[in-house]
Amino acid sequence: MFEPHERARAFAALGAVLSAGSVSGPLLGGLLTEYNLAGLGWRAIFLINVPVGVVTFWLARRVVPGTRSPHRPRLDLVGALLVGLIASGVMYPLVQGREDGWPGWMFAVMAGAVLAVPGFAAHQRWRHRLDGSALVPPALFAHRSFVAGLVVALLVFSGVTSFFLMLTYHLQSGLGWPPLHVALVTLAWPVGIIATTRFALRRTGRGLVGAGAAVMAAGVLLMIISVTVLGAELSWPHVVAAELVIGLGMGLCVPILAAVALGEVPTGDAGAGSGVVNTAIQLGTALGIAVVGMIFFSSAGGGFGAATATTLWCNAAFFCAAALATPLLPGRGVREPDQAVR
Repeated sequence: MFEPHERARAFAALGAVLSAGSVSGPLLGGLLTEYNLAGLGWRAIFLINVPVGVVTFWLARRVVPGTRSPHRPRLDLVGALLVGLIASGVMYPLVQGREDGWPGWMFAVMAGAVLAVPGFAAHQRWRHRLDGSALVPPALFAHRSFVAGLVVALLVFSGVTSFFLMLTYHLQSGLGWPPLHVALVTLAWPVGIIATTRFALRRTGRGLVGAGAAVMAAGVLLMIISVTVLGAELSWPHVVAAELVIGLGMGLCVPILAAVALGEVPTGDAGAGSGVVNTAIQLGTALGIAVVGMIFFSSAGGGFGAATATTLWCNAAFFCAAALATPLLPGRGVREPDQAVR
């Protein structure tokens, strides 16, 4: 759909939309819960996805141009099944392990999932040699910068979503804030994103990704200090200040992350590469929530505030690790056409 020289702007737009969606979700959820739409209570936050899905489907049919590969692709069912089993084998024990007392079979399932990764890689290489229909083209991982981009995306989104989930839980369940109040203070986040996104789009590069991740870590540290020092006296200005800083970092990092990660991927593999990056984002989101939830409930015996601060340190570690990994990304966002195609 996009020429090589247009990819940076296209992926930047995608990153901005992902950021906007992440922000609008909690706000809309707070409004629906506060005003008890049609007497549904919290159930409305799930039912709202039905009209959203219908509108999205209609817009896709009307706006997105149709594309057709000159070679009919074959679906890699075995590869898809292996990915699903590996992800489930890691995620389920992390989510349910503490509640079920960490039975031995859960550790066996996690070990099996990890051991299945080389098998999945071998299957993908075989499938690629057979007819080029691998779910994840092995050639993508020949680019060190792409692998680094996956790691950075995984870490950033592990930290982002789990941070706001934990903060919302702390404010509502720990401090008794109403849902609408929580949703309104969350608006500081998009303000920060908007303030820095345009600058990031003009100067796409790994330096901004690293700087953005570092700024996000600083925002989390500010929140840790506020939660630890103020305790039950925590008020909206302190939350707004931390969220504003995190938003500033996110505006520098997220809108350009996909473009930077795919900067050295040949044009023919760009579609598959984009899909793998988006998968890493979704896996990071789920993994972050699972890990942070496990840490919080394991440390809740020391008090609500102490447990929240402990989990926020995990979020800060995610962002710091992402910043440390950015030197492995390509120096600039996307190569020109004659450079990208080998």
